Amino acid sequence: MIDDILDVGFNNTTYAKLDMLASNTLYEKNPMIIYYKAVADRNRRNFDGYLNGIKKLNSLMNWQLCGVFENLNDSGIDIEYEPEFYPKNDKLFDGNSNGQLGWYNPAIPINEGYQIFSNEQEYGNGIMYSQLFADNPENQTVVFNFGMSGSLKLL
Repeated sequence: MIDDILDVGFNNTTYAKLDMLASNTLYEKNPMIIYYKAVADRNRRNFDGYLNGIKKLNSLMNWQLCGVFENLNDSGIDIEYEPEFYPKNDKLFDGNSNGQLGWYNPAIPINEGYQIFSNEQEYGNGIMYSQLFADNPENQTVVFNFGMSGSLKLL
């Protein structure tokens, strides 16, 4: 409905469609519409609109990361690497191509609404691990939204 933004990019038609969808009661709470509308606002230098959109997503942002591990054309997703079972940062893991790796907290927090791993490509495409520890003080439903261009493995 809004074109393939990754291939086409944003244009005036895309902006108009996103504005219309974001103001429609059927779509105003859809995380993907909220996210793309926020990005469109940022592109148009409406930084308050961007920050308000990202805030609406109510994303968990304190992820710890570990990687990049070998990928071998996506076949590495079936390999069990030690960070899947050992979530502490008191030892290093063999990346099977990128040396020794450990869990880390990003030095610069990303306020994107989604955790984006594209900055890790400088070390080569591969398996990235992320973990988050969250307390849920009351009995409530929690929904996780994932957007990706590759494989996803949940443990």
